[in-house]
Amino acid sequence: MLFSSITFLYCFLPCVLLLYFIVPDRMKNFVLLLASLFFYGWGEPKYLVFMLAAVTQSYIAALLAERFRGTKIAKLALAVSAVASLGLLAYCKYADFFIRNFNVMTGLSVPLLKVALPVGISFYTFQILSYVIDVYRRDVPAQRNFIDLAMYVAMFPQLIAGPIVRYSDIVGSLKNRKTTLTDVSEGIVRFSVGLAKKILLANSAALIVAEFKAYDEKTVLFYWLYAAAYMLHIYFDFSGYSDMAIGLGRVFGFRYAENFDLPYISLSIPEFWRRWHFSLGTFFRHASGRSGDAEAFVFLPDVAGLVGAADVDATDEVCAEAASGFCFRTTICGGIFAGSESGAGGTMDFWRMISIFLSLQKSITLSYPVSFVII
Repeated sequence: MLFSSITFLYCFLPCVLLLYFIVPDRMKNFVLLLASLFFYGWGEPKYLVFMLAAVTQSYIAALLAERFRGTKIAKLALAVSAVASLGLLAYCKYADFFIRNFNVMTGLSVPLLKVALPVGISFYTFQILSYVIDVYRRDVPAQRNFIDLAMYVAMFPQLIAGPIVRYSDIVGSLKNRKTTLTDVSEGIVRFSVGLAKKILLANSAALIVAEFKAYDEKTVLFYWLYAAAYMLHIYFDFSGYSDMAIGLGRVFGFRYAENFDLPYISLSIPEFWRRWHFSLGTFFRHASGRSGDAEAFVFLPDVAGLVGAADVDATDEVCAEAASGFCFRTTICGGIFAGSESGAGGTMDFWRMISIFLSLQKSITLSYPVSFVII
């Protein structure tokens, strides 16, 4: 179900808003959870199994991490949760990609698995990781109400296209939130802006892209027009959905972080990635144990490791020392991890390699001690 569809705008959303605002406060999370599950299962109900399984394992892992804090059991719970989440994401996105390339290199004909990609799996996977990491690091207590945790993961406004919402950022709003008329009016305005971006700008640019692909005789000017149209289509489509998500979240009493900051005015590729879909970059900086503004690597595997990140004070001195030996390795790994959010494909992988290479020059000069690129 698309935000710009008639079904969503004139059927689903009005019913959800009406039901949400008439039920008592203690029932609001349950209403949002049911609405989100219905929204997600509208196209392919079978994908609900993946999501509910992911929520269940994160719920159990966080409780174990809190109950056995400081022991190997807590580290094991975090590791198993991370492997399960990232493993499912990698399987869905890359299984056929690797089989296809294996067949090309070996000349064999291993049949493709034809794995269907669950919608929004990247976003809810990273949110689940954010939650378990927050609990492991003692930033937040484990959520004992399964409905509240499931609602956080499945919340339909930001489920499909972000922004990625850290659990620690909204934990206080899960139980104690109030929606004022100002919230509703500003949320509607923000949603309308995003809807206009999607329908008037992104869809119009998509028509030029479709015309280019269908046309046989292409001139140099047409190629340039196609490149500009595709660039605008991608930006207005993605940022439009983010605007609509932020607006809907505001209506329901949540304050979601921004996700775009005029990326096309960037003067370099690293700057571009800091302006494009930067809720993903914020997530990885958080996962690395760094909260500063400097670029940071995903999990700092050689400094702390995923399961041990909370046990190391990742100060600037530690990162600077690590950078001298690990900057190349961490930049490349960061690109690969973050790249899983986008998917697999020859053109996309080529662009990732270019981005990683250009970011490595930052690491060489150590202007940014530990370099990170979002792709």
